[in-house]
Amino acid sequence: MDYCCKRAHAGAGLIFNRDDMVQICPRHFSPEQAALIEDLDARGTAVGVKRNPDAWHGMAWPYGPNVQVPMRLAMIEWAEKHKLSLVYRQKLSCACWPTSSRVSKCDCGPNGVKFAPDSATWDHVTRWKARRGGRAVVVLQPYRISDEGWETLTRWNDREDVAVEVRPDSWYGIGTLFVGIWNAEAAPAGAGRLERPAARVQ
Repeated sequence: MDYCCKRAHAGAGLIFNRDDMVQICPRHFSPEQAALIEDLDARGTAVGVKRNPDAWHGMAWPYGPNVQVPMRLAMIEWAEKHKLSLVYRQKLSCACWPTSSRVSKCDCGPNGVKFAPDSATWDHVTRWKARRGGRAVVVLQPYRISDEGWETLTRWNDREDVAVEVRPDSWYGIGTLFVGIWNAEAAPAGAGRLERPAARVQ
């Protein structure tokens, strides 16, 4: 990792290019970079990213997009496409979140399937709601899906109110998979037709 200056090294830098992985602080942004960040901040607010003066650069981006601008752009484009809004940390940490109205206690429905695989599958987690509706999807972006994780995803996908989406292209990038556990009413076309991405599953 390289840095434009000591200020970037202290945590004020952003990565604009994954190929060179140089962190650049606002003082050394090019005019084009500054304009891009201003645009992404405005678009981020529209998809639920909160403004926070104590957060990096005044916006409470999820882990990954908080530093890497390509992730930030990819996340926003995905959320805009599906008309979703980011939901911040909640007590309920289960795949039942999109279909449950509960806040903390797990509610896994009549088949009693609780999503508790190893941390390899439950990685880079974000939650999203429909902009004009309720809870829509829990997104996982793991580097691999364990056997246990795949079995659990398959069982969740068997529910009528859930559609699981697994793709090789995630907005987090860096070799991760996209796993979306959708409320079936909010799911995009193609969700629910599971194919195990063997090249990245262990």
